[in-house]
Amino acid sequence: MRVDDGRVIPNFVRQALTGKDLTVYGDGSQTRSFCYVSDLITGLQQLLQTESVV
Repeated sequence: MRVDDGRVIPNFVRQALTGKDLTVYGDGSQTRSFCYVSDLITGLQQLLQTESVV
């Protein structure tokens, strides 16, 4: 990721490295989840292979 691409992680890292407060946008009702793409794919594959219905 580029430091100036506007995504959450690069923004947090840039702000932390420059000693600035971390900026969280929005009204607080949204959620975010951070994970490795490979973990997400593994989870989706396992979900697709289950016969359980929720």
